[in-house]
Amino acid sequence: MKTFVCIFSLILFWSNIIFADTPRVINFQGFIVDSSGEIPEDNTYKMTFSLWDEDNESTGIKLWEETHLQVIISRGIYSVALGSVNPFPVTLTFASTYYMGVQVNDGELMKNNNKLLELTSTWTSFRAITSGGHIVNNMNQNSNIQTNDDVLMVQGSITMTLPLSSSNTGKVFTLKNVGTDVITVNASGADTIDGKTTLTLPDQYGWLSVISDGNSWNILNYSVSASLTTNEIQDNAITSSLIANETITNTDISASANISDSKLSTISTPGKITDSALSTNVTLLGQTIDSTELADASINTSKLAGSGNAALTNGANGNLLSSNADGTFSWTNLSISTDLIIDSTITNTDISASANISDSKLSTISTPGKITDSALSTNVTLLGQTIDSTELADASISTSKLAGSGYVSLTKGTSGNILSSNGDGTFSWATADNAFSVSGNTVYGGSFTDTFIFGEDTADGDGNKMFFNGSKGAFRAGRNLSSNWDQSNVGNYSSAFGESTKASGLHSTAFGQGTTADQDYMMAIGKYNTASNSNALFAVGNGSAGSPSDAFVVKSDGNAVLSGEFTASNFNQPSDERLKNDIHTINNALKKLEKINGIMYQWQNETKPEGVQFGVIAQELQEIFPELVKEDDSGYLSVNYIGLIPVLIEAVKEQQVNLKSINQEIEKLKQQNKDLSDKLSELCKP
Repeated sequence: MKTFVCIFSLILFWSNIIFADTPRVINFQGFIVDSSGEIPEDNTYKMTFSLWDEDNESTGIKLWEETHLQVIISRGIYSVALGSVNPFPVTLTFASTYYMGVQVNDGELMKNNNKLLELTSTWTSFRAITSGGHIVNNMNQNSNIQTNDDVLMVQGSITMTLPLSSSNTGKVFTLKNVGTDVITVNASGADTIDGKTTLTLPDQYGWLSVISDGNSWNILNYSVSASLTTNEIQDNAITSSLIANETITNTDISASANISDSKLSTISTPGKITDSALSTNVTLLGQTIDSTELADASINTSKLAGSGNAALTNGANGNLLSSNADGTFSWTNLSISTDLIIDSTITNTDISASANISDSKLSTISTPGKITDSALSTNVTLLGQTIDSTELADASISTSKLAGSGYVSLTKGTSGNILSSNGDGTFSWATADNAFSVSGNTVYGGSFTDTFIFGEDTADGDGNKMFFNGSKGAFRAGRNLSSNWDQSNVGNYSSAFGESTKASGLHSTAFGQGTTADQDYMMAIGKYNTASNSNALFAVGNGSAGSPSDAFVVKSDGNAVLSGEFTASNFNQPSDERLKNDIHTINNALKKLEKINGIMYQWQNETKPEGVQFGVIAQELQEIFPELVKEDDSGYLSVNYIGLIPVLIEAVKEQQVNLKSINQEIEKLKQQNKDLSDKLSELCKP
């Protein structure tokens, strides 16, 4: 890599400062040559610019830095907008001398006489309108304070609005009232100024200085001499110790003060509260109480006047209230007892049709025919009528209600027995094994729990069978070999079909011959795929019993491995510039390719494509372009051949530049040869 240097002590040609908005940007132009004094080749370069407080980077402090990835250098001249990538911090006032550091393609800092480049007169214009490194503006109308403001001289009855504190962390603004009017200072949005949304500068030459902590504005200095308004007094700032005794009078209390009763002592002075001050809901002496003022259930017997105007007694249970005709009450008994009823005087006609006499008033009805069939409820089943299912109580039929052989009550049977017909309307008990046997096969048995088996009498061991393992929710069908379907090799909720297949992973599935799905959620098909394939979701086997292998594998991270050739009419990869960042041009591509050998070879593995192959050695490529080489779970390396295309493109472009330079040299030599020939011809003339 060439070293670049400057040929002038000052490389700043011109600058243009833009103050309208943040960020502040400086248009900067410079001129460079390489270490041999030659102007660098016209091209795009990565350039890094930095500002220092001293001319030596080993002792100085770096105040700011930014990198421009593609700077065009033409005939040694370049131009950049400093501050456009990394805005200048507010602490960078440019009120003192700074030193510029410049690097090309991550090279060394360019220096002049072994010193960083001093920024002098040209950069003074950056702070031409400042005082002591601060920007000073005069304001006489309502305004929004700008981020690049520092000190504001304000006059007139106007309002100044601070910017958002969240965008100005560490920023300090100072406002001074240079007129005689009241200046209002407002916060923006939800911001506050020491807890207030508004402050005022009422005095001439009064001033306010605030700083942002990123969440709100905080007062550094606040100078006022006039009386403070409520907006200028912080909540809870005035305590009782600041109020002189008996200095708060009735006129000092607002008519709308709405003082809470918790602030009052008990009122006990007679006449302190007048009748008119009471609520209309209060009843005064001498006023009538109407029904709306009586609480529900508030009048009991003690509230009624009895004989002699004494409180009425409680009376006996069932007594009735009777008037004494003098405004008082007494209790009386008006009930009808049996001694008041003449024997046999209450007849059927004396009883109302709607009397609804309770059956507790009736004696037992035992006279035959006293109740006719038509008087019975429709829910009553008469002799000779059919009883349907709605008339049977739940759980009313037990084994004793069923007819066994000889029409005797059926016995209780043995646990697990099933009910079997005898063919004559009676029942008997039978075992489930005998009832469900199919050509001698067992449907329940073996060492598994809750397992239904067909084709064999047990799920364990080799053989042709089909079974469902209820305890694991797993299903198998086909031929089992090598104990692949034994309990220890059956994954929960798994399935396996074919010959000698194995699905031991959770939710796994295996099809074909000798396939293995030993990863959770994995599916294996084909024949004899590679077992223990880490993170595999889908595998297609193409091996043999002695040499398992994979034709195609898809893994849980989305990567796929194909062992053979891939043929397609077209193959596109995403390459939109909008999807990319940190874009760099590949440099020195030709030199890097010179270190890589193109080779012809044949695969050792018989599952790989046959015949002569063309490619590179992954280990060689890994040293030059490690990003194009990937290592699999077994430690084998693979190459991203498509990724080599951009390298070849840049190498061809570099080759073309070299050829162009060579052609120019050839033309130059031809001209020199012609000139020499012409001179020689002149010398050789007689």
